[in-house]
Amino acid sequence: MIGGAGDDIYGVTSAADMVFETKSIASALDAGGQDEVQSSVSFSLDAHAGVRFVERLTLTGTGNTGATGNALANVLTGNAGSNTLVGGAGADTMIGGAGDDIYGVTSSADQVHETTTITSALDAGGRDEVQSSVAFNLDAYLGVRFVENLVLTGTGNIAGIGNALANRITGNAANNVINGGLGADTLTGGFGNDAFVFSAALGGGNIDRITDFSAVDDTIRLDDLVFSGMATGALAASGFVSNLTGNATDVLHRVIYETDTGRLFFDADGNGSGARVQFATLSAGLTLTAADFFVV
Repeated sequence: MIGGAGDDIYGVTSAADMVFETKSIASALDAGGQDEVQSSVSFSLDAHAGVRFVERLTLTGTGNTGATGNALANVLTGNAGSNTLVGGAGADTMIGGAGDDIYGVTSSADQVHETTTITSALDAGGRDEVQSSVAFNLDAYLGVRFVENLVLTGTGNIAGIGNALANRITGNAANNVINGGLGADTLTGGFGNDAFVFSAALGGGNIDRITDFSAVDDTIRLDDLVFSGMATGALAASGFVSNLTGNATDVLHRVIYETDTGRLFFDADGNGSGARVQFATLSAGLTLTAADFFVV
């Protein structure tokens, strides 16, 4: 199919179909217009030179198909199936729709919308995942707040931030900063010297689980607006205790690690009358010290 000039729409139904948004099949020149491929099969806007001038790709039908962008600022739209949308180079907009969708993000300018349309405020449904090689925030704007999972890819020292859902956030092999945000999140740093940030309000709905915390490599950062009454910087040695009861035994104790369960507590008044509040769960039996904690 050779669209030529104008705003063309190409209907693709076979993996063997070829799209040329050039002046002729042999040309390397853009024919112009804002063009779109509507495909019921997986399709790449970067597969060959002729299709690299197409801006939009919409998956049709109900199949679990994939869409890949090119170097332009693409708009990739999924169907009712479980789609994999990969923007590629450029500032891309990806709209998954229904199904368990995966979004491949490679630029901080990429936008993910897990809504029924780009202007909708309604969750399109499914359990969805962003796989990003750049720092990414699942709470940055409305459209992405319905995505549950975030996986950091590549080799960069990048950050991942969750939203109000029960997120699963996984780091890469580099040094990551991971913040689950609101919700009961499952956080995995992977290799590297990872920092886990706790900035959500204390309470039973915001207890995060860190699956692979290493006292040798990783740190926990406590937001001083939430964990009040402690000086910023490294946690004072007197502010930490590790024991089997999970209770503060001194007026200066603030962070308590319960060794047999892995539960982490904050107690604003140590062994005073105020109650402890759990904010995280780690593996049991870790050798933790105050040096593993920073107040920020």
